[in-house]
Amino acid sequence: MSISSSRPGSTRHGYLQYRILYPTVVTATLIINLACQSVPTNLAGTFDLNYRDLNYILAHYVSEERVDYEGIRGNLEPLHNSIRQMSDLSRDKFEGLSRPAQLAFLINAHNAHALDMVVACWPVQRESTIRRIRNRRNIMLIGQRWSLKSLSEHLMNYPYRTCRAFVLLNWGAKGCPELPPYALTGANLEPMLATRMRYFFSDPGQVRYDDRKHVLSISSMFREYRKPIERNHTTLRLFLEQYLPAKTRSAIRSRRPRIRYFPFDASPITDVVHEKSLKEPMGNGD
Repeated sequence: MSISSSRPGSTRHGYLQYRILYPTVVTATLIINLACQSVPTNLAGTFDLNYRDLNYILAHYVSEERVDYEGIRGNLEPLHNSIRQMSDLSRDKFEGLSRPAQLAFLINAHNAHALDMVVACWPVQRESTIRRIRNRRNIMLIGQRWSLKSLSEHLMNYPYRTCRAFVLLNWGAKGCPELPPYALTGANLEPMLATRMRYFFSDPGQVRYDDRKHVLSISSMFREYRKPIERNHTTLRLFLEQYLPAKTRSAIRSRRPRIRYFPFDASPITDVVHEKSLKEPMGNGD
């Protein structure tokens, strides 16, 4: 039996953790078929814009909060096939894709390479390994070299300016959002972004408003990506307002709240499930 790696339990900071609702009884073939929304493959020559190999990995080794890194390590061919295909796509063909298809490609490439790098170091036991994985500039894609971090920053800056993309990115730390249940395409990207933002903002371990203290506590990822958010949305508060409940939105519009950040859990995912206690936010924002 392979060892399944898990995000820490079904709670985060003492609350029920948000999640995408995966089907409880469903075949891997059905998940793959749902993900492949009849995307024409001739747009990029022989490149598979349905990402069938990546969908195979996500369908067989990823579910809810769990990633079976040991299982992936025992069957690397689909993951390596997917990475090889993405690496072989030329810049000219990439630029011929629609903007949503380009974004989907970059997010899929980030997550596929992250899986490969974590599996190569498995079992990961130190936060320093996760930091090296994220900052290592060893990804060849569309004619240039990237790190996972530089790929994520590229998504949020010109020409994409998609600041919501962080909710679809996972690099093997416990504090990361979950991997998408299937590969992104130009067709399913926007619905997945909308769904993931809704779940992210409904998780009080990521976003929580204390009306008594008038404090808005938010994920540290908003601090990491604050500069592109403010470039694209004027202020962090205006960006947050788009996704907050109406009552909270009204309260912070009438009086500017103090912003605090939850600590980011950069420790590696392990096969041991732990319950997290409620953590206080740290540091000042505004």
